[in-house]
Order: sequence, then C-alpha cells, then structure tokens
Amino acid sequence: MTVPQEVPLLRSGPRAGYTGKDEYDAADKRLRRALAQLAREVDPGARVVGAQLAAAATSFLAELAARGEAASPTMRRRQRRDARLLAKVERLHAERQA
Repeated sequence: MTVPQEVPLLRSGPRAGYTGKDEYDAADKRLRRALAQLAREVDPGARVVGAQLAAAATSFLAELAARGEAASPTMRRRQRRDARLLAKVERLHAERQA
C-alpha cells in the first residue's frame, strides 16, 4: 500500500471505513493465517517465532491505535470528558466515604 500524499475524502457514518481498509484487511488475514500455521508447527523454534511475531504485531498495533486516537480531535474531547467524569465520580465517592 502506498501512503497517501493528499487529504483523503471525508467519510461519514459508522460503516464508512477508511482509506486502505481493503489492503489492511488482506494483510491482517495473511498475518493471522501465518501465526496460526506457526502455532501448529511441530518445531518449537517456529512456535517461538510465531509467539514473538504475535507480540510484536500486538505492540505495533497498540502504538498505531494510540497515535490515531491522539490525532483525532473527537477522541481527545472524549478522553477529556471521560477524565472529568471519572474525577467527579471519585470525588463523590470520597465525599460519601467521609
């Protein structure tokens, strides 16, 4: 997949998808198939490599998700709202305990 150099089209709706979704889905299926195959291998070295690949993929995807959430103004607003609500609940809980 090539990295887009121009601004992608604005999408709307819960099922709008995202740029590169088809390529991502294909790569995801290939990775899942490869990891499943490695997990079934008789050779313990191959199973170790599979576990290491799975851990690396999980870490990388979590990092990308965090970067995506940090880039979204909507997600930042939601995180600030959630933090305020959590602080309010904790304050009310502390008042009730006192």
